[in-house]
Amino acid sequence: MTPRLYAGVDAGGTKVRVAAADSDGRLLAHREGPGANAVADGPDAAGDRIVEALGSLKVDAVAVGLAGAWSPAISRRVAARLKAALGTRRVLVRNDAVALLEALAPRENSVLVAAGTGTVTVGRTKAGRLVRVDGWGPVLGDAGSGLWIGRRAVEYALRAHDGRERPSAFARAVLRAAGLADPERDIRRLYAPGFRPQSLARLVPVVARWARRGDPGARRLVRDAGRAMAESARSARRKLRARGPVRLFVTGGLAGVVPVRPGGSFVLDRRRIVPESAALRLAVRAFGGPRAERKLEPAFDRVGRSRPQRIRDAAGKLPVTERANPLTAGFSRLSPLAMVRAMNREDARVAPAITRILPAVARTVAVAERQLRRGGRMVYVGAGTSGRLGVLDASEAPPTFGVPRGVVVGVIAGGRRALDSSVEGAEDRPGAGAAAMRRFRIGRKDFVIGLSVSGGAKYVVAAVREARRRGAATAAITCSRHSVLARTAGIALVPEVGPEVVAGSSRLKAGTAQKMLLNMLSTCVFARLGRVRGNLMDHVRPVNEKLRARAVRIAAGLLRLPPAEARRRLAAAGWRLDRVLGR
Repeated sequence: MTPRLYAGVDAGGTKVRVAAADSDGRLLAHREGPGANAVADGPDAAGDRIVEALGSLKVDAVAVGLAGAWSPAISRRVAARLKAALGTRRVLVRNDAVALLEALAPRENSVLVAAGTGTVTVGRTKAGRLVRVDGWGPVLGDAGSGLWIGRRAVEYALRAHDGRERPSAFARAVLRAAGLADPERDIRRLYAPGFRPQSLARLVPVVARWARRGDPGARRLVRDAGRAMAESARSARRKLRARGPVRLFVTGGLAGVVPVRPGGSFVLDRRRIVPESAALRLAVRAFGGPRAERKLEPAFDRVGRSRPQRIRDAAGKLPVTERANPLTAGFSRLSPLAMVRAMNREDARVAPAITRILPAVARTVAVAERQLRRGGRMVYVGAGTSGRLGVLDASEAPPTFGVPRGVVVGVIAGGRRALDSSVEGAEDRPGAGAAAMRRFRIGRKDFVIGLSVSGGAKYVVAAVREARRRGAATAAITCSRHSVLARTAGIALVPEVGPEVVAGSSRLKAGTAQKMLLNMLSTCVFARLGRVRGNLMDHVRPVNEKLRARAVRIAAGLLRLPPAEARRRLAAAGWRLDRVLGR
């Protein structure tokens, strides 16, 4: 009989770790891949990343501790996606902190403080009732977290710079590490579009180092962080209404940095916690039973002693839109109805992916409005399907919003010939991309938006780099968040829609996502510029009967005229709706 293969997965925002062992106790895999968060990435994208981390492992049972999966509905959705992709019904998905408590203290009252970039405290009774404290994110919570420490370190350093605190070498070190060596000059970068406040968590090692050296300001920050997390632990205990001792676990990147001492009847468990080992234990216990758990104790220990291997296989190096979708492996063998259902299910991921990046889309609209008000242009640069979508949106701006040709420009690798046929190698010519920006005389007033699903089209990347060099504002629309294009542009719009139904066919979900974003950008920008009244196209150019009928309806409605009179006025004005409306 083939041994049953168990897997434990710890999925956090920065990494996914997998530990797999067979029922004979042999540790078969311990690996690490890109992060997954059920809230930040969405449950479907998080599920896909877990599947990618599991790779070719033919697991029979898996337990997952997933950041952001506090809601049972989210856990069920991720579990359903894993079951479909892995071909097994033995799938257990829990919030990452809850998974640790279930694995490490199944029959005790327990509290776990998970402290990293963010922080959350979870309590669990013997009977399995759960409570949560904090974890409300960087704006409204996460007291004592890495971000909390980093933000307060910068505040302290700026007060010292102003003379409101005693100047110190620690304060100067914080400013240098935060990129604020000259605060008057550099502070704007903290408020620039695309700045991630979470990046301030990288200051924790600086604070810890100076606290060990005895700096009073650094020691106060560490002490206050510990007190904040201790208060969260006490709050969780009160919410549990537990009698007797409560076992306390502290895990995450701050576990060895910030002392958490809540006092009272807590019993601090000092075991070294390896979350993927705990998840593996949970999988074995849930689907193999106590006897299997005892047999696999050596495997759990070996996970703790081994170093996870970074996933470096060919799929891991590919942009996500080039990878095979595990949910559509049998697509070509499906019935017509099953095919369209599969495509419809995948297409349903596009709108939620865009919902998650709406703040960045709004910043892009604001930048475009600013540049156009200065007399600049909005220039789309793309290759293949992406380039065609950019040219399409640019061509629709004049008739829809009544703007002159050239205000919105579409540039495609390979030129106009590439609109209806493939131009071999066009996207691989960086020199041509840079030359296009010079040919269009891109300057400081312009806004250049690079379009590339994979984020690796050399033509597009070079064009965006040249545009930045010439002083233009830049943005990127790509479905690969770690791509060169995303790192190159001033603002990156990255709707993570996952692998396509047919691997690499980025005209599908990825193309739909790009089209939706282009619709948003051009519509919102020209509405902000007064080219839409309410929700009516009051600058439309009536170049055919359908549009003339629309212009008549708009004029008649806004001016309260009979349709015949509205038509007469429009005809007399050369069908210039804006003139008839007095715009």
